Amino acid sequence: FAKVPFQKMPAGSVLQVVQGTTSTLVTVASTTYTDSGLTASITPTSASSKILVIVQKPCSTVRYTANDAGAVKLRLLRDASTVYVLSAAILGFSFNVTTTEVGSSISLVYLDSPATTSSTTYKTQGAGAYASNTAYLNGSSQGGINSTITLMEIAG
Repeated sequence: FAKVPFQKMPAGSVLQVVQGTTSTLVTVASTTYTDSGLTASITPTSASSKILVIVQKPCSTVRYTANDAGAVKLRLLRDASTVYVLSAAILGFSFNVTTTEVGSSISLVYLDSPATTSSTTYKTQGAGAYASNTAYLNGSSQGGINSTITLMEIAG
């Protein structure tokens, strides 16, 4: 079979897929965003292409103040620019309980228009949503769990 050149692919076609993974546990004991180690780079074939970003990230948090929610902040960056913020992914809530760890897998889906044909890097950063939280990115206090970021170039 002959290959169809990407320039002839109809709008909405998937032109390429790139995936990045990490299972390195990152602990953040503040509300300041910290690199989570999850990153992937893609070089769009056309400046009119869109990049569909799909993130699956296991996270957990420990809260040290009773009646406080356990929550994690997550944001997506394209190179050095923030393109999407998931301000607080609530992982759990308990009354009159402290030092309880709660966890979940956070999903993030974002359609970006980078308008470039240069190599473009996407990465995630995370933090505790409250000063009383410690956030565990890519796992739990027990260790790392695989996180993934998938980049799909979509023809414009």
